[in-house]
Amino acid sequence: DTLLFAKANTEGCKQIKKIMDDYCRYSGQKVNYNKSSFQCTRNISGEHRRHFQSILGMQEAATLGHYLVCPIIDGKVSRQTFENIVTSTRNILSKWKANSLSLPWRVILVQSNIASKASYQMQSFLLPSSIHNELDKIYRDFLWNKDHAKKSANLIGCDKVCKPKKYGGLGIKKAKASNKALQMKL
Repeated sequence: DTLLFAKANTEGCKQIKKIMDDYCRYSGQKVNYNKSSFQCTRNISGEHRRHFQSILGMQEAATLGHYLVCPIIDGKVSRQTFENIVTSTRNILSKWKANSLSLPWRVILVQSNIASKASYQMQSFLLPSSIHNELDKIYRDFLWNKDHAKKSANLIGCDKVCKPKKYGGLGIKKAKASNKALQMKL
């Protein structure tokens, strides 16, 4: 997968087309124009967009979507940008029957989910605090076998649960701490 950037004019489009043609000629590979797309900023007229489409031989996309599970951000970052992380985490944990698992097994599932589900996005982006809070709530609800729609007190405070095991906690990391650690890794 490749992203190419150019000025939104005829010359820029011709240059991108030349780069793709040269790549195909040198590598022996072919570009799948049905799976390729281009995107312009909002200030480009419809006439220019149609002209670019004819030069490039591909469709225009309103958004470039996701690449390797990470959103390609082309505007203001909001909670909606990363909502898929919350949804997928909730869906994964909801597949497990928390009431049929003992607390140690629920702790292991929460830790493995924290370590894997959102880690790629957390390496790439500093997620909004609302996403951190929602992820922590999902993990707490699963850990204490609670319905996420109902409010009730936890058996043990979150700060105690999130302490390392050697200090009497369960070793569960908060989403914000995991996100910062993964950012520092880079």
